[in-house]
Amino acid sequence: MKMIEKEIQHVLKTQPILILDGALATELEQRGANLNHALWSAKLLKEDPALIEAVHYDYLLSGANIITTASYQASFMGFEQEGYSKEEAIALFQLSVDLAEEARQKFITNHANKNKQQIWLAASLGPYGAALADGSEYRGYENIAIDTLLAFHEERLEAILETKVDLLAFETIPCIDEAIAIKKLLSKYPTKSAWISFSCKDEKHISSGELFEDAISVLQDATGLIGVGVNCTAPQYIESLIQIANSIT
Repeated sequence: MKMIEKEIQHVLKTQPILILDGALATELEQRGANLNHALWSAKLLKEDPALIEAVHYDYLLSGANIITTASYQASFMGFEQEGYSKEEAIALFQLSVDLAEEARQKFITNHANKNKQQIWLAASLGPYGAALADGSEYRGYENIAIDTLLAFHEERLEAILETKVDLLAFETIPCIDEAIAIKKLLSKYPTKSAWISFSCKDEKHISSGELFEDAISVLQDATGLIGVGVNCTAPQYIESLIQIANSIT
């Protein structure tokens, strides 16, 4: 068992759940950020990184155990389309983790002796559809090979793994093929811990129309996978989806 899994299991012996942070983009917009852009919240990595760090810090003040980086919409494809070089894109990927780490260290310095709150950093890795910025993370893809999806995720992962990130958060995955691609990718990095969460269209199906049950089953033997779940899904469907996952995992 990897160290991060041992740490999580230890914490869960003393508290019933781990608390993730809330929506990053929503909170950035509440504070005046204009995110009407193909890079979404990732554009603030260049324009206003201090605001990102401030939101991370405030989520820690609210009790979050896990804070996710401002990299969901970040991709080499997306950065290139906005005129960034590959070197600049790598620097922004890594900055997303650095900002979360700075918030963690600031919080530990100011508050650790009061509540002994355990904190992990999760690199938010959005789906291929997020890089297209066309909403396809809520539909799935046509004629996109698994190897193409794997290469998309691996390119970003190599940049992220040069940082102090603790967990990999593959989020809003709309189709089983992308889950398979991530599973293949994780087999190349057996020392890393990750979760995968799907976007779902109703109480039984992921966004592509495939069964959530089948998506979970595909991941049963995935290397380094410490959790599966759901995000960007209507609240009324969550209980059913959790029950499906619980019956399989």
